[in-house]
Amino acid sequence: MKVKWEDDAGKIVINDTDYKLVQSHWHAPSEHFLDGQRLAMELHMVHKSVEGHLAVIGVLFREGEPNAFISRIMDKIHKIADVQDGEISIGKIDPREFGWDLTKFYEYRGSLTTPPCTEDVMWTIINKVGTVSREQIDVLTDARRGVRTIHSHINTFTKNTFEFLFFN
Repeated sequence: MKVKWEDDAGKIVINDTDYKLVQSHWHAPSEHFLDGQRLAMELHMVHKSVEGHLAVIGVLFREGEPNAFISRIMDKIHKIADVQDGEISIGKIDPREFGWDLTKFYEYRGSLTTPPCTEDVMWTIINKVGTVSREQIDVLTDARRGVRTIHSHINTFTKNTFEFLFFN
């Protein structure tokens, strides 16, 4: 299941290049590891520049308290679980409402984790881990049933390595 953003859903700027938010999707469990641990879920917010370059912001979640944003769209997620290859409008949402701390993050160049596995993607993984309830994970997983993951590019972030850049 993915969320397609329409109109002006916001942008990020990396090295003087604007990237527009185009879609978001979830993976459960997470595709990235943090300190050797795979987490309960991961949100990918995919951005695209005018030139066609991609940048993805990843947010990791542990199982715990319900996530406020997912709670807000839970009824829509229940509906999409029963629609094959369909779309349901979730209305207007300002992605800034997520309220994540974007000042501390890991950054690296990689590829998309799903076909076409496009290379030279700028990945930014937010350092602060959010929470999501077991029910929310189950609902998002059910909404994705029938979707087959063909390729998964796993990255592990640990302290004291030189495989990534950490910005604080």
